[in-house]
Amino acid sequence: MTTITVAGEAEVERAAELGTVHLSVSTEGPDRQGVVDEAGGIHAVIIAGIVALQDAEAGVITRWTSDGVTVSSSRPWNQDGLRLPFVHTATAPISVTFADAGRLSDWLGSVATNDAVVVNGVEWSLTDATTAEVTADVRVQAVKAAVRAAATYAAALALTGLTPVAVADPGLLDSGAPDHGAVPMGASLRMKGSAPAMGFAPQSITIAATVHVRFETA
Repeated sequence: MTTITVAGEAEVERAAELGTVHLSVSTEGPDRQGVVDEAGGIHAVIIAGIVALQDAEAGVITRWTSDGVTVSSSRPWNQDGLRLPFVHTATAPISVTFADAGRLSDWLGSVATNDAVVVNGVEWSLTDATTAEVTADVRVQAVKAAVRAAATYAAALALTGLTPVAVADPGLLDSGAPDHGAVPMGASLRMKGSAPAMGFAPQSITIAATVHVRFETA
C-alpha cells in the first residue's frame, strides 16, 4: 500500500456586486462647539440624503452606518516653539453600501463636493449569497484538482485503487489526526479584491482555495 498526499488549488473570479463607500465629515476651528455644530449639520444632511435615496430606490442602498460626531482637541506649536491656541476637530464617519456602481458614483460625486467631506475609499465585495455559491464551487474545484494530481502520481508509479482517506486545510494532515476513520473536510480560502483593497473603480473579486488530500493505493 502506498500513500499519496497532494495539494489541490482553484480560484473563481466574479465581478463585484457591492461597493461600500467609507467617508467622514471633518471640521476644525478654535471654537469647540462651533466645529461640532458644523460637522453635525453636514452629517445630518448627508444622512437625510441616504435615507431619502434608500426610500426612493429600493435595493440601491443595502446598508449604511454612522457613529455620530466625535471631537478632539490639540494645541499646535508654531515655528518659534510657542504653543498656539487650541484647535478642535470634529469627525463623523459614514459608511454606505450600494448594489449599483453607477448610483454609487453619482451619490459620491454629489457629497464629495463639500470641502468637509473626506472620502477614504470604496470597498468592493460580493453578496453573501454569491460568496457562499462561489466558495462551494471553488472548494469542489480544488478537490478535483487534487484528485487529478494524485491520479498523475499513481499512473507514473503504476499504482491502482486510488482511495481518498483524508481531506483538510493545508498543514492539518500533519497535525496528528488519524489517517483512517472520520475524514476531516476543509479548504483554505483566500479572497482577493475585497477588504482591505480599496479603489474608486469596481474591482473583480477572486476567491481561491487550497486543499490537501491524502490517498492510499492498493
